[in-house]
Amino acid sequence: YQLFTGALPFDAATPERSLTARLISDPRPLAEVAPDVEWPADLQAAFDRALAREPDQRTATALEFAEAVVAAVEAWTGTSVLRTRTPMSN
Repeated sequence: YQLFTGALPFDAATPERSLTARLISDPRPLAEVAPDVEWPADLQAAFDRALAREPDQRTATALEFAEAVVAAVEAWTGTSVLRTRTPMSN
């Protein structure tokens, strides 16, 4: 999230407030943090799932999350993401 937007998904001034926000708030949409970008719905969906409050609603593995982000970015940019020498190259 921070790599794409330059900000964290929860707006908080301290680590304690960040933890509290994580428990009671939804993460900020990409478009709210960086409104000058036309974010693809699939990328937002990948972050929504990864940052879901309920553990059973979150992406099951880091690899599954990476695959969702890569697929969204490839569709968005029209270019392939380098997959050599990574778990995704299998």
